[in-house]
Amino acid sequence: YNFIIDVSSISDFADQDIDTSNMVNEKPIYYIIGQSDLVLGSSFSGFGYLALISCTNITAMNADVGGVLLVNTTISTISNVSSHNSGYGIHLSDSSNNDIINCNSYNNEDGGIYFYIFIIGSIVDIDCITSS
Repeated sequence: YNFIIDVSSISDFADQDIDTSNMVNEKPIYYIIGQSDLVLGSSFSGFGYLALISCTNITAMNADVGGVLLVNTTISTISNVSSHNSGYGIHLSDSSNNDIINCNSYNNEDGGIYFYIFIIGSIVDIDCITSS
């Protein structure tokens, strides 16, 4: 894997201190905790990995990354994102009311899209191509 977080509980994700000096495929990791109402568009297209932890109303779009992680994140959109060469391409845990739109997920060892602690309404809309 290019990046993995090994934790014993969902709350442990928020205890991590991972800044953009950490890299995946020579691009920075964006590990965002507790933010709301952000649009990660063209200015963030250079991220190597995206983690949204306890976030609300985040839109991430138009990126080629080594993985996407949503934990305890709601009402957010991942759009036009290619995620590859990771454990899971797009990993959602304890998250609800999110849209995954027009995404590609490939060459991921454990799966293209993975749900852990699935919540009813976890995905509002899903439109992805996966190949692992």
